[in-house]
Amino acid sequence: MAKIYKLTKGGQTIYPATTTDAVVNPKTRKDLTTELSGLNKGSAISTQFDTDFSKTRLGIPKENRSTGKILSYRNGATGELTVEMYMGTSMDDQYWSDDLFWCPLLPSTKFPFINITAITGNNYNTPDSARNALPNTYNTKIGLVFTYRDSANRYRVYLYNSETSNYIPLDSYMYDSVVYNSNKASTRLSIDNINRKKGFILSYQNKDRFTIEIYNSDSVENSNWTNDKNWIEVLTIDSLEEVQNDLMKIRHMLQDVSINKVYDELLFINKTIDGSGNIVNGNGVVIEKIDIPVGKEYVYANAYSVSFYRDDDTLLSTINMGAPTGKNISKREIPSEASYCRAWNNSARDFYYLSFDENFIPLEFGITQLPETFFDKNLITNNNLIDGYNNVNGSLQSNEAYSTTRLIRIVDNVTSVFTNAFSIAVYTADGMWIGYRGSQGKSFREVMTGEKNWEYIIFNFDSTDFPFVSLNYFPCNPQNVRNVRLDRDEIINMAYRGKKFCSFGDSIVELISWQKYVWKYFQFSTHYCRGIGGSKVTSISPQTKKVDENGYYNAAHPEEGTITIQDNMCGDGRINTIPTDTDVLVIYASANDITANAQIGELDDQDENHLKYAYGLMLRKIIKRLPDAKIFACIPHNFYNSHNNADYPYKNSIGLTIQDYGNVIKEVCAIYSVPVIDVNALSGISTLNITTYLQDQVHPNSAGGMKIANVVIDALIQYVLMDLASPYIEDTKM
Repeated sequence: MAKIYKLTKGGQTIYPATTTDAVVNPKTRKDLTTELSGLNKGSAISTQFDTDFSKTRLGIPKENRSTGKILSYRNGATGELTVEMYMGTSMDDQYWSDDLFWCPLLPSTKFPFINITAITGNNYNTPDSARNALPNTYNTKIGLVFTYRDSANRYRVYLYNSETSNYIPLDSYMYDSVVYNSNKASTRLSIDNINRKKGFILSYQNKDRFTIEIYNSDSVENSNWTNDKNWIEVLTIDSLEEVQNDLMKIRHMLQDVSINKVYDELLFINKTIDGSGNIVNGNGVVIEKIDIPVGKEYVYANAYSVSFYRDDDTLLSTINMGAPTGKNISKREIPSEASYCRAWNNSARDFYYLSFDENFIPLEFGITQLPETFFDKNLITNNNLIDGYNNVNGSLQSNEAYSTTRLIRIVDNVTSVFTNAFSIAVYTADGMWIGYRGSQGKSFREVMTGEKNWEYIIFNFDSTDFPFVSLNYFPCNPQNVRNVRLDRDEIINMAYRGKKFCSFGDSIVELISWQKYVWKYFQFSTHYCRGIGGSKVTSISPQTKKVDENGYYNAAHPEEGTITIQDNMCGDGRINTIPTDTDVLVIYASANDITANAQIGELDDQDENHLKYAYGLMLRKIIKRLPDAKIFACIPHNFYNSHNNADYPYKNSIGLTIQDYGNVIKEVCAIYSVPVIDVNALSGISTLNITTYLQDQVHPNSAGGMKIANVVIDALIQYVLMDLASPYIEDTKM
């Protein structure tokens, strides 16, 4: 089934295609939830959504929890459907509720995981070599869970976390897809004894009957392994053909209400349409028959041509859409006698689009409402910006240095726009190019658009970090950013969304207890985790560690590292693990220096065993490595020398507290103009609540991670900087 995406615009969510209650079959007037109820062939546990994911999961009693348990629920407020599988081995609340241990199954390319050895027939020695054996469509998937046999023929299972460029081992979990052998018992016995364990998932197909089942016993000897009582059926499908028919019913129901009428099963590769309107072998991709709704006068498509037919299947005409690249959507009139149409694309498209509703922005199949444009905010969104193309005299040309918008409709009598676009072009109501407005250049300026004889506008950007368009004059003074009409959330997005985030420090970084919330909040494109447990800022007793070629230290499998370094953070080895394309760096370090009784020292005493000199040395090296990055330094949260609450702060053997070391961090950071995030003072984690927020005497639990994340998020919002040049108004006469 084609992917159905929700759209988020200006803080509002448009989700008619993902809210099954909102999609109505125009023939039966039943909502899609009702229609789908008769199509389910097997189900997981269906439960009620409760506020958030964690609370929803905690609604499952402990006696019903198990490794491999599948939950299905729908958020009544947003309509978002979730189907996910638990991959952990502990049924305790803190693990059962944590996103880290849940694998999303919907939408899914393969259910539930990918067995690479079963696909390729090969064994592999490392998870990297196994993952890279997959096609690109699989091996770059965020959260990919895969299994393979190693050189000893033992199964290994990993979760690929592309945000941190690492693999999370799931050694308690195994999956295999096998050939059915006479009966269930014989089929199950095809799994070697060495690979059997509780939680093992097995799938097989007997003629038209497809089964996925989970083993639920501690004993794996043959009599138990073959016993039906020890297996839980997760999914049973009696007829794959029947399921296909059911999916096509869903397709047709969605097509009736979807703006874009094209779904995967309508695409025919290496086909063309001949002069008689027949589909024949040839270059290109054909979109098969789409009925034209009654009363529609225009077709909107990014195809090269559209062919129109009568009811008796005779060809009426073929119209050139003027879209050879497939990047633009064109509008053409439908012949009055036409009953249905086909379309031909001269080459493969990034997306396939054909609609009968006025729209020049491509939408996925299943979307039933056009994305809104908020004219009091930045008009540029992910929905209307095309990377790698330049608009030249009204048509698109490939150019990696540029990005250009699709046609943006502006009905009001707009006489000027404020933008940093390189060029601005205007178009008629039919999408025909009129010409450019204003001068070409990429500084922030107000461009006069002249007489309103146009309806659509395209903005072309040349290597711009923050593509920006506003219909309101926008004073580009960072001090006035909070007082303008542009929404503050959009300002934050412009500063952080899509940027690359790196966290650097000790085990409090390595465990990723707080970074995932920061990453999700700001919609960073990447999170580089560069934490090594036990490491210090100073060079007191540094340890030898092995990192991979990207600088990541895999604490679960340290032997997989290929590059040997010393783990002290003021040393070149650690500094060089920070990726040079980092945009935002957050340092969370010095806890181990405190427990190691590091002396304070002086900034210039040249002693790497003293915190003040070592911290300054670390900052100087980082600033030199990341001259354009936003760098933040955290003062660690309160901890103690035992997992107990206490009335007074922890003191090390030389009588210094965390606050004493925090003052050093503040002093050194002030010298190098690095903002300090005082987690110690602001997080709410104190010696009075150690057992509430820390899982031991030092490391935050899930609740503690959220406390830390809140402080970091607040600080990053506070330090949003808009590096904009002084604006000017063009006086071009139109």
